[in-house]
Amino acid sequence: MKGQRYWELHYPLGLKEWVGKELKHNNLWSSSTSFVSLEAPSSKNEQRHEVVRLPEAVVAQKIFALKTISSAWRSASFEVPRPKALLGSEHFNRLLQLCTSVLSSQPSGSFTSFRIDAAGALSTVFQRLGTELSRSLGLPRDDTNGEFVIAIRAQVPGTWQVAVRATPRPLSTRSWRIERYPGALDAPIAAAMNYAVEPSPEDAVVSLCCGSGTLLIERLAIMSAQRVVGIDISDNALEIAKTHARNAGYNDQIEWRAQDLQNPLLNTGQETFNCFLINLPWGERMGKRSHNMDLYKSILQAMTTLARPGARAAVITQHDDAFNDLLCHTAHGWKLKQSLVVAQGGFRPRIFLLNRV
Repeated sequence: MKGQRYWELHYPLGLKEWVGKELKHNNLWSSSTSFVSLEAPSSKNEQRHEVVRLPEAVVAQKIFALKTISSAWRSASFEVPRPKALLGSEHFNRLLQLCTSVLSSQPSGSFTSFRIDAAGALSTVFQRLGTELSRSLGLPRDDTNGEFVIAIRAQVPGTWQVAVRATPRPLSTRSWRIERYPGALDAPIAAAMNYAVEPSPEDAVVSLCCGSGTLLIERLAIMSAQRVVGIDISDNALEIAKTHARNAGYNDQIEWRAQDLQNPLLNTGQETFNCFLINLPWGERMGKRSHNMDLYKSILQAMTTLARPGARAAVITQHDDAFNDLLCHTAHGWKLKQSLVVAQGGFRPRIFLLNRV
């Protein structure tokens, strides 16, 4: 897409397969769509993401509705040897057009300040560029809290990319999530786990260790289900989950239940599920690693007790060696279909996709 404007969508490292499936499911995949790598990330955050590019003609609202995407950027490549050349009349006017295309697509007042995200963003050149952008855009520069983000990075020699984030907040920041909860999953990862279990409206879905409810809310945002149940030992977690579900408009569709999964389940086979979504305590922000093996064993036993034949499960944990050891050395009736490592903050948890046999 050299010389043209295009969409650049960032998603958490490891989710490529599920991002592609979501794009195809929403008829956004075309011959011009391409997965690319960030040749020179301008921040540590970008090292945790991968990129897919779409033609500029794709409607913005369709992109903003995607669940596996962390952020959406309107982007363009500039054939300049160094950022200083962006101050030249031709290139600066093109840069302004890119910026104003984003500003005009959002309600007035959505952006109150801007920041430049680039290696050497405090250099003299970027200070000059910031001054000219502030004058032309009518926005003050705020390198800490600016919502209007302009990322500038080197591509191949002689080419620099400018990408402008298309929304005041990342797409991964869900409006319903108002409470902070330790160990909560990033929403795009939760959405990808839901796509990974191949959802059906006929599903009976359960989330063991449901925490603040992210997996179940993302499920219902993607597709309805016959039944949705969230189970956690923590009353506080369940209250936060209820608040989040209420904010998202799904609380009347989810049954919340307080239960200790390390105690025997009062289940004689009448209650079963065919879809399991589980964010295990990692022993990092929640729980202790020394307790994980016993807890994971109890959860795996609960999965087996509650599973219908052919049930599917997506399980994520940073303590992946402990869960993998259980899968390999205990009798449980689940078959590992696939596993993949993803990036959440500074962690690299693994998602296990399982089928009940």
